[in-house]
Amino acid sequence: MALEVLTPTNPSSSGRAPTSILIGLMTIAWIIYLALSPFYVLPPGVPQPGDMVAAGGIMLLFLSYMVSPVMRVNPAFLFAGLFALLTLVINILHYLFLPDFRFLLSSVYYLYNFGLFMMGVTLFASNPWLMTNIARFILAALMVIQVFYAHIMPNVFSWRESGSFVTPNQLAYWSLLIATAYVILKREQPFTIFDIALLVIGGYLQILSLSKAGMITYTIFLISLLFHPSFARQYLLFSCLIFLGFIFFMAKGGMENILYTQELSFLDKALNRLETIGAEKDDSLEARGYLRLLEYPHYLLLGAGEGGFERFGRLEIHSGLATILFSYSIFGLTFFLTFLFFVFNKLPWYYWLLMVPIMLFGLVHQNVRFGFFWTFLAIVYSQHVFEYMKSQSKEYYDQYTPWKPRASSSEGVSLPGGAIGTSGGTVVEGAAGDGPEAGG
Repeated sequence: MALEVLTPTNPSSSGRAPTSILIGLMTIAWIIYLALSPFYVLPPGVPQPGDMVAAGGIMLLFLSYMVSPVMRVNPAFLFAGLFALLTLVINILHYLFLPDFRFLLSSVYYLYNFGLFMMGVTLFASNPWLMTNIARFILAALMVIQVFYAHIMPNVFSWRESGSFVTPNQLAYWSLLIATAYVILKREQPFTIFDIALLVIGGYLQILSLSKAGMITYTIFLISLLFHPSFARQYLLFSCLIFLGFIFFMAKGGMENILYTQELSFLDKALNRLETIGAEKDDSLEARGYLRLLEYPHYLLLGAGEGGFERFGRLEIHSGLATILFSYSIFGLTFFLTFLFFVFNKLPWYYWLLMVPIMLFGLVHQNVRFGFFWTFLAIVYSQHVFEYMKSQSKEYYDQYTPWKPRASSSEGVSLPGGAIGTSGGTVVEGAAGDGPEAGG
């Protein structure tokens, strides 16, 4: 069975697809969302400015489906949709007996995140290289901006920096996702010194956040890059040696002795923070809420919903997968894991490796509800388009590889049902062994 992206058919082939105007408006909305996504200016728990713009883009996406009744359903979209629908059903049922608005809000988050994933996949399929270059530029700029933000507007309420986010753990998780997404957006381009500098900035943000989970998982992420085929290992080893040497130098008080300043005392705080792993009360399974799975086993089949936490004596479980299992039952967890499987299925093995630090972060934090996590998954899924392009022929792929000489022809290479890189959108079709079908 062919793998397909749930998108309308191409206007060039059927005339019933969303117009280029809708695609253009969705692209603008997605770009604005991506640029504003890390800036939390409203109280926690309510949509931020970036979310409001993205919601408009999602509405345009569903409008495009309405004007194009012929659609293709792919397994990743199917199981993501089933998961979002299940969260809605379970939370509504619990809300009827325990009117806690958090039940409804949780489902709104998942439905919105599902829309983010759909919009991202659709736009990357419509023009893969344009979206790749735009996203890579924005992510690089955001990492640099976040460093300046943390220094210009430090967190006066805590010794842990949160940047433009509400909590330091949000900054840590975002930095991990951004760095991983940036590596994926490099596609097969060779890494440069500039890219290495961005990865070091990501590590610096982890240290500023003083998130134990962030610092550990980011280290694992850097180690995983040793296995990335496009990464020059000497770059990574050289950068790691410099970074570790710098940390050792600062741990010995080198900079204070030379400059008589406390500006970089955050490194001492980071080392002290790591030394407390397992010693603080919130590091236990009980504090993270894992024991709830044993104390209320019937919810593993029925689902407790994501709200009314007073029933269990504390707030939500501090784990992404454990929250899904407890709140939405084994069926919800099955839908979600199956969705992840189809996102990564048939991609190179090192994509699974890059996902490991992100899932490890989710062992101690609720990482699944975070909006950018679903945008990250859309970026991962977009690699299916490039894998299909490579499967056609080397010459075909080279024509759409910006860092290699292009073919002399300026016309797009036609695929069954569409063309890649044209303003009219993209439809990628193939057998199960060849790759996905994507349309936009």
